[in-house]
Amino acid sequence: MNRDDPRSIADLIGDALTQGATLLRNEAELARAELAEKFATAARGATLVVVGLAFVIPAITLLLAALAAGLMLHNLAPWLACLIAACVGFVIAGVAIAYGASRFSAERLTPKATLDQIRRDREAAQELTR
Repeated sequence: MNRDDPRSIADLIGDALTQGATLLRNEAELARAELAEKFATAARGATLVVVGLAFVIPAITLLLAALAAGLMLHNLAPWLACLIAACVGFVIAGVAIAYGASRFSAERLTPKATLDQIRRDREAAQELTR
């Protein structure tokens, strides 16, 4: 501390508390903005999934029906042809669900910039107290 500084210890502590409160408000605002961006990204992704499902479900149904019809043309029993087509449909659905679920992982929605900034602020504060 500079001995020529006219501020008292109480003034310096008050300034430090004010700056700390400002830092916390800024961190909260950064977190809020980053989370809003992450949720907007997730909402856009969910909207596109719904639109895609509206078109893909009838298309897959027709493809599976064509598969069953093609198997029946090769002298496969109708029940067996339909069963094989249904199994193919289940595999396609499983892959699509697994891929879609991976897009909503906690890793993708974590506010990384905010957490990094908080870590840097904590390290800087620790440096100052040494």
